Amino acid sequence: MKRSFVYALEAQNELAGIVRYTARQWGAAQARKYAAQLDAAANDLASGQGVFKAWMMCLRGCA
Repeated sequence: MKRSFVYALEAQNELAGIVRYTARQWGAAQARKYAAQLDAAANDLASGQGVFKAWMMCLRGCA
């Protein structure tokens, strides 16, 4: 799958931590599956595909 975006360094580091945690908790196979799902969702979001909440909806109650 061709990416329509580039992860920022901080995002790469966060995702690496998530994958390491997932591998420790549920094993390498699950970590690979989860990483692929996260990457696919990020690609869909960047290309305007998929169903996602509007960003401002995520901020409600965070004032």
